[in-house]
Amino acid sequence: MGINNDSNEDGVPIAKDADYNQKDKDWIRTDLFLVGNQGYFTDTESFNLNIAADNPGWEQYTIDDYEAALEGTLIAGPLDLPAPESQVEASNDLNIVRENYLTQCITCKPEEVEGKYDEWRAAAEAAGIQQVLADREAVYDSVH
Repeated sequence: MGINNDSNEDGVPIAKDADYNQKDKDWIRTDLFLVGNQGYFTDTESFNLNIAADNPGWEQYTIDDYEAALEGTLIAGPLDLPAPESQVEASNDLNIVRENYLTQCITCKPEEVEGKYDEWRAAAEAAGIQQVLADREAVYDSVH
């Protein structure tokens, strides 16, 4: 197709060496109309397929994200959502458990790691992690 790109099976231009284009040429890659050596596109679908090709394993997620952006829809990730009350209430206890057991798991003998991890899980459950996870899932489900 060109010196910098080929076409995939759908006829969408795909960069031969995206790393070269990004680093050496410093091209603007995500502008809908001008995308440097990634190619010029006549429609949104071709652009989305091209960008998705740079994210192997995450192609559909990438396409969905770009389509939602064009619609003006925000797809909030789990870390972008407000913390439920149970998380606010349990955060200090859960932080103490994490700091204590993370250190123990890192510094213990290799044969003790599984036991320490099981203790960590039990301590986190006692501190309310299951309720936090259930409440976070409910918040996430409410926006998706």
